[in-house]
This record gives sequence, structure tokens and C-alpha cells, in this order.
Amino acid sequence: MKKEELRLQIKLKLDQLSSQEHSIICTELTHHVITFLKSQKNQSQVVASFLQMKGEVAPDPNLLQKECPNFIWVYPIEEFGKMKFAETSGELVTGPWLKSPGKIHTPQLILIPGMAFDKAGHRLGRGRSFYDQYLAAQTDVTKIAVTWSEQVVDQVPVEGHDQKVDEIITEQGRWSISRQCFLEGEV
Repeated sequence: MKKEELRLQIKLKLDQLSSQEHSIICTELTHHVITFLKSQKNQSQVVASFLQMKGEVAPDPNLLQKECPNFIWVYPIEEFGKMKFAETSGELVTGPWLKSPGKIHTPQLILIPGMAFDKAGHRLGRGRSFYDQYLAAQTDVTKIAVTWSEQVVDQVPVEGHDQKVDEIITEQGRWSISRQCFLEGEV
């Protein structure tokens, strides 16, 4: 299957979710992300998250900050066609980019959105390669896919520039790419 075909297939699945189903999935996803973050040894590291786009399944950034207050939380900004991460100096709103950026940071851990993932760690984004370009330049970052379980597919089409993730967190649990096993629940 080609990338555009898979994007369309996943978009149709997301569009079929009722608002109640979407809310339940996001709540469960947030719970699993919090559990993962609380298990981290370095509770003062910089963690990058993302801001929910229309129809996207995503953890609640306000609840993440409340439950994991020791992390420095940063969100994507676009600067000269490249993605960077910054603290917020205002309210968090939906959309791909932080509206009121503050200090720029290099995160040690990134919560990564995507259209689809597979259990080998391949990711299909929205097609503009912002995350792939950023991750290619970062060698010492933990990459955690955060997604709905229906977005985990058998195989994601891969090109040379595509970057892999280290783990996948869904509303059902957490999957380790390197160990090829569930670490919590099932994905």
C-alpha cells in the first residue's frame, strides 16, 4: 500500500469515531502516557509533546503537565521551515504549532504523533517530513509514538528519510520496538 492510500484509510477511520469514542480513547491514551512518564528515572528532563490537530487522537497536554510537573514541557514551533520545540508563554490551543512560544529547548524525550505506525517502529506522518527532519538531526532522544491502536498497522510504507520510533503508546498499552513485546497492556 502506498503512503497516500494508508493516510486516507486512517483518516476515514478517525472520521468515523464519535465524539464520545474519541474522548474515551484520548483519556485512556493520556493515562498510559502518564504511567510511562512517571516510570522515567530522570523526572527533570525536557519532554516534547504535540498539540492536537482536528480529528487527531492525542493526550491531554494540560493533564500531562499537571500529573508530571517536574518535566520541562515543550511543543512544536515552525521556524524558517524547520521544526523546533519551545516552552509555551500562553494558553495551549489545538493546531500543529505553538501559538505563543517561549524559550527553545532540545528535548530528551519526544511524544510523536502520526497517521500510522507499525510494530517495527516505522511511522507515517502527514507528509511534510517535519518530524523526520528533526529526528534525523537528533541522535540522543527517546522517540515515543502516541496514537490510537487502530493506527498501528501491519506495515507502514518506508522511504530512506523516514525515522523510526522507540516505543508505541496507545489507549491499550505500550509496545517496545527493540524488545518486540508489550511492556504494559497491549497495543
